[in-house]
Amino acid sequence: MEYGLILPTNQENPASAAALTGLAVEAEALGFDSVWLGEPRPYGRLEPLTLLTALAQAPRRVTLGTAALLPAYRDPAQTALVLASLDLIAEGRLVLGVGAGFPGFGEQEFERVGVRWKTRFSHL
Repeated sequence: MEYGLILPTNQENPASAAALTGLAVEAEALGFDSVWLGEPRPYGRLEPLTLLTALAQAPRRVTLGTAALLPAYRDPAQTALVLASLDLIAEGRLVLGVGAGFPGFGEQEFERVGVRWKTRFSHL
């Protein structure tokens, strides 16, 4: 069995990048197998792929993952380049989780990025 930790970034006042990196290092030292970041919410917080790139330099063993990235929010070509770069920096430790959002939770967020809620699955 493997254990992962979702880093606490989905808050109105998230921890700093340095604090989250320290938490990832501590999770690795405690024996966790992976650390995960979710997609941004409407309020300010750290962008997950950028933060995962920073995390790739500190803990050296744990798998780094997205829980879950919403492709509809992002340009496909740019996202592919960022993910490929991140995986190289992380030396193959990236696991990509993707999703399409949850009813009653994400409709307004999709509207903000110009994606109709009913067509979100086509972006996967």
